Amino acid sequence: MAMRLLMVGFIFLSYFHLPSWQNFFSRSTEGMALKEHKADVIVRGTRSRRRMLVGNWVNWLLVIAGIICVIIELAMGAMTGLDLALVGGSLVVGGGFGLVTGSATVGMIAAAGVALIYFALFRSWLKSKLTVREQPSNVDAVLGKTGVVTKRIAPRDTGLVKVGTEEWRAELALGDETAREVGTAITVSSVEGVTLKVR
Repeated sequence: MAMRLLMVGFIFLSYFHLPSWQNFFSRSTEGMALKEHKADVIVRGTRSRRRMLVGNWVNWLLVIAGIICVIIELAMGAMTGLDLALVGGSLVVGGGFGLVTGSATVGMIAAAGVALIYFALFRSWLKSKLTVREQPSNVDAVLGKTGVVTKRIAPRDTGLVKVGTEEWRAELALGDETAREVGTAITVSSVEGVTLKVR
């Protein structure tokens, strides 16, 4: 989703920064009634100022769009895995470079370059660092394991079993009416709270 948003943004910005807009501005300044010997100097100055204004507008749009992306990511609670925030950061960086250089082209290229570097090099690394690996708890880890009875287990009486290196409280599984004596091998069939149900 973040990649699609980035692409739409660049298409939008490049549409408004086509040379046809620059030609529109230059034609409007050339059409002014100016004396011929001063016209070239004034038109050149106006043209570069118009380009600067268009470039600054595009760069400010990059910065504002980047800030909005970061705010949306923060509001969503990192649901996109920080992609939207980092794309927003790349837009801000690109817009900043564009503002410093006064060129919309530099701003868009810088934003695209930073976003490309993020997606190509750092995205998988960042995802692996942010992914919480689900590790089984002690309770989940003993399901299906075998152990040894350390205190007698009767049908309506709890006892103790040793599974691995840990000792657990244990009861007979539902339907099992045979008592287990000390030293008998058992298998954990389920867990209820901190009590193992054994067979």
